[in-house]
Amino acid sequence: MASSKRKKLVAGLGAAAVIGAAVAITGGTYAYFTDSDRTTGQNVAAGDLSVTVSQSGSGLTDKPVSIDDAAPGRVYLDDLPGHWGDDWYRMKVTNEGSVDGEIDSVEIVDLTGGTPNLADRLQIRAVIKPTSWEPGNWGPPAFEALDAGALSDLPGDENLDAGESTYVYFQIRWPNGTPDEDNPYQNADTSFRFQVNLDQRNQGA
Repeated sequence: MASSKRKKLVAGLGAAAVIGAAVAITGGTYAYFTDSDRTTGQNVAAGDLSVTVSQSGSGLTDKPVSIDDAAPGRVYLDDLPGHWGDDWYRMKVTNEGSVDGEIDSVEIVDLTGGTPNLADRLQIRAVIKPTSWEPGNWGPPAFEALDAGALSDLPGDENLDAGESTYVYFQIRWPNGTPDEDNPYQNADTSFRFQVNLDQRNQGA
């Protein structure tokens, strides 16, 4: 009788082992080795886009426009010594940021004057060119009215890499008109500022 009980016990233990193995194979918990590691920190810092406009250089052409004797039929400019062809004023534009940019526009802002405002009779033209450009060897843009807002015709290379500078060359003129058009503007005046707008290049790329 005892022998029969032992056989049943052994058989029962064998069946339990089979069931346990099945449980382990089908998702039961069991121990195993594991390990992990991490890289060094991943840091992302935003750059900046910073534009400065200067007319404070030592050259004649780096000074602001100051005209006391404006009259019809004249083009107002400053001489670039050693250059030929058309003469221009200029302002230096520098991208002092760490992100490449492009000149989106040059605007006339803070336009003020008496009544009448001399700006109503004046015209302006401008072009973007590097510091090595000689004004006489490239066709100038057309003159346009000296109005508040962005210049509509501003040719040239608008790209301005981080840390780089370029120039905006410009001229102002009072075109000939009839005496009825021009006489009311004797002793009139005007003043304005330039605003250069710089955008990030390749937005969304």
